[in-house]
Amino acid sequence: MSKILGLVLVGLLVTALVVIPAVKEQTEVPAALSSASSHSQVSSDIPSWLVEKFNSWKNLNHKFYGSEEIEMYRMAIYYSNFIYIQMTNAEQQDFELGEN
Repeated sequence: MSKILGLVLVGLLVTALVVIPAVKEQTEVPAALSSASSHSQVSSDIPSWLVEKFNSWKNLNHKFYGSEEIEMYRMAIYYSNFIYIQMTNAEQQDFELGEN
């Protein structure tokens, strides 16, 4: 199961690293991010502002995780939700999504 979790985590983090900058800054995605293939490579490429945003959200909501693997999985979910919020808000103006 940890291999599957690792693959899901890598997929979500690569998606987060590729889509967020493209949506936010509307720039080309760096080749290093689009070719990231391992957990450690993806982890080292996470922009510090994303890690800080996740840590702030964690502290605000009193979230604590029992292991680094679980925390990385939860971080990937957070980034996936962050992407969804940004893309949804950019596509329409009837309502605005946010964190909770």
